[in-house]
Amino acid sequence: MAQKKWSEFAAGSALTGTEGIPGISAGVNQRWTAAQIATYVAGTMATALAGKQPLDDDLTAIAAVTTTPFGRGMLTMADDAASRTALGLGGAATLNVGTAAGTVAAGDDARITGALPTEATTIKLSLATASGFLIDRIPSTNSSAAQMFGTRIARGTLSAPTAALNGDHVFVQRSQFYDGAAYNLSSRWRQILKPATPSATDAGSIQIFETCAAGSASISELYRWDYDVGLSMYGAANVVIDNNRIFRNRGYVTTSLPTPVVGGTIYGSNLGGGPGLLFATATAWLHASDGGYLGIATDAGATFTFTYLSGAKTTHLTAPITANRTVTLTAGAPAGARARFTRAVASTGAFNWAIGALKNLAAGTWCEIESDGTNWQLIQYSTL
Repeated sequence: MAQKKWSEFAAGSALTGTEGIPGISAGVNQRWTAAQIATYVAGTMATALAGKQPLDDDLTAIAAVTTTPFGRGMLTMADDAASRTALGLGGAATLNVGTAAGTVAAGDDARITGALPTEATTIKLSLATASGFLIDRIPSTNSSAAQMFGTRIARGTLSAPTAALNGDHVFVQRSQFYDGAAYNLSSRWRQILKPATPSATDAGSIQIFETCAAGSASISELYRWDYDVGLSMYGAANVVIDNNRIFRNRGYVTTSLPTPVVGGTIYGSNLGGGPGLLFATATAWLHASDGGYLGIATDAGATFTFTYLSGAKTTHLTAPITANRTVTLTAGAPAGARARFTRAVASTGAFNWAIGALKNLAAGTWCEIESDGTNWQLIQYSTL
């Protein structure tokens, strides 16, 4: 077999496999056949490609790639949008860094740097919501200007506000606490527009505070402020101090008086002789004044039962009587309670008007009695 130089082979000519081709092996000149070279190259490449993914334009053998299912899945994504979805990337993944609309801000962007300093003499924080509310907060400064926490409300949208209406809430503050499982409403403070048509010349409001009673989880009204009405408690109808600064006592009937609290005052709506004020001692309600008058103008009316409070503090008999008449005194009135009975000169008739067993009144006489806490006692009497 004749040995040939590389230059003797025509470009692109085929080899039969028996041609002798000079080469070097371990530093020694050799003569190799084309077949030997092909065998050597094939063995070397097989060793180098062992364990490698074979060329496959359609990636049909992608499952054989040694990696995680997620990694193999990423290799099969149809396009970049599908890849972003698989990676869980949001819209910011496609935005450039910049300062204009449609870009993301860099960490040193002027809109971020110093936006929320830890120390400052003046900070203004505005929070806007889609419902049209805007909250401004300006903390105290070294100037004489007062602190301000303000709320503004409008109908419509932030970009196109419309006029607020009667009953709109200008301000609502809710107080909630966590009980280990959920947050619970404990109190609420509301400010509500009062005018039928709120305007720059009619801007009144009502403020209402609601909270929970002991043992309850439902809030109810405790008090409200209304400039045109005053201060009310436990409902709009229960005015305590009106817009003229007049204190209004709560009204009671004598059969349902509350437990006395020293110094307390109430309005007795059905006291004998007419309504009046009552004040409380440690144990009882007493007349707060000399009010309460009952005039008796009939003979039959001179006989009745007198009970403190439901009976008038002063009873005056003017009718002539045709027989002995008696006022029965109900025992148990609070100590210090008093009552006065008078029989006018015009109440003729040679008969007695007995005030219990304490005094018989003739025409033109009077007496005053006082309770010792158990029984009534006569304390004075005289003629008119």
